[in-house]
Amino acid sequence: MKNGDRVFVYKISQLNNKEVFVYGNIDKPGSYPMPKDGSLKTLLTKLQYLKNTAYDYALVKRFDDSIVSFNIKNPKDIKLNVVKKVGKYRYLQGETLQDLINNAGTVGMFNLQKVQVVSWATGVPVLHFVDYEKNPKFKLQAYDEVTIFDETFFNPIKFISVTGEVNKPNLYTCSEGMTLKDAITMAGWFSSKANRNYIELIRYRVKNSTRERKFYTLSDANLSFKLHAFDEINVKRVINWNERKTVTLKGEVKYPGVYVIKSGDTLYDVITRAGGFTKEAYVYASVFSRESVKKLQQKRLRDMLYKLKRKSAIIAASAKGVGENNLDAQTLLSSIDGLIEDAKNYNPIGRVALKLDTNMTKFKTSQYNIILKDGDKLVVPSKTNSILVTGEVLNESAFVYNKNDAESYIKQAGGLSVDADEIYFVVHANGFTEKGDFGSWIGGNVDDLLAGDVIVVPLHIKTSTWFSMTKDMSSIVYKLAITAASLKTLGAI
Repeated sequence: MKNGDRVFVYKISQLNNKEVFVYGNIDKPGSYPMPKDGSLKTLLTKLQYLKNTAYDYALVKRFDDSIVSFNIKNPKDIKLNVVKKVGKYRYLQGETLQDLINNAGTVGMFNLQKVQVVSWATGVPVLHFVDYEKNPKFKLQAYDEVTIFDETFFNPIKFISVTGEVNKPNLYTCSEGMTLKDAITMAGWFSSKANRNYIELIRYRVKNSTRERKFYTLSDANLSFKLHAFDEINVKRVINWNERKTVTLKGEVKYPGVYVIKSGDTLYDVITRAGGFTKEAYVYASVFSRESVKKLQQKRLRDMLYKLKRKSAIIAASAKGVGENNLDAQTLLSSIDGLIEDAKNYNPIGRVALKLDTNMTKFKTSQYNIILKDGDKLVVPSKTNSILVTGEVLNESAFVYNKNDAESYIKQAGGLSVDADEIYFVVHANGFTEKGDFGSWIGGNVDDLLAGDVIVVPLHIKTSTWFSMTKDMSSIVYKLAITAASLKTLGAI
């Protein structure tokens, strides 16, 4: 000692810095001595918890900023880290591995069986794995590099998976003797949607170098079931819990609105719940639509229009055929452009043609009493007394229904225009269609019209070269006519 020297005497815990800092919902937050066995479980027994403590979720933040979550009541075998001060240390003659580790300090348990020492005494690195438990006095040499490992480095933490209807689905550390109840507890317990009678567990094993799996069907009566590492637990949902399927009824039903349905409900069921039809209901013209059909119709129309555009480009670039002139091609291309433009205004609604009946007892056993799907819609219009004639006629208009045939209504519309086709369509108000033919002597005229029906006279394509193009256009006109008739019934046009 010399004059002026100062001597500091520290507590053992301060000298070795083997402390753990605990904060949160406990009676005395602050620093606590590291347990001799370095176990988190041992430390937790020394704490006093306040009311409303979330025992199922707590965190350990290590010196390297890594985070480990755990359940306070079931903390497993978590060790509280390894080295306090990583870095270079002055070598002293005769220094042992134990001396160095004590000098560096540890803040938890490390793997005692494998301490890595890389020796450079000969100028060539020589690797040693020292069993520290058996040989703590292993002699070190200058420039040796020592690495100590966390317990989990050579013995990785084994997990179980908890998914499905639990409050906190995740991977959780598997501990010795762990049960199904422990796993469900760690995962926040069953959610309100859980089907406690159907818990699926998948267990893996390696047999003859092949990974096999076995399925177990458990329930909350099997909460004492012992788990193995890498088990996968899936808690199933109560049947139909989250499947809120609805259909919409509009128009002339007694109680229109949105109705919740279950699997297997039919159109009869929901109409009955809606109080049936009103006196003003025109049941024949009811429009039933379905989302899946709508998407299919939209895709089909897009495909047909794309195909039509490609063919029109070919016509515009190709030489005229026999008997054709430039005017024919120009007329055809103009018709195509007009048809494509019309298609933009008639988006398919997904209509399904049905024959409803005011006699609900009869309708219940009908083939049209279909099983409903989520998103279905039924619109029941009020009574009407008109027939719509549209397309290539001199006066597109609606006419008073008087039990005439289709050609009589076309005459009332001023007859055919010079560009009219010989074929026409009748789109009945119930969604079904018929084809009429002015050039046919037998059966060409449609005479079973009812109020609300729509007569469509398409454009005639005067060409001999592009016959396939004519067929494509006719198909599109046909689809647009059905959509137009449905929109008219719905009051959209």
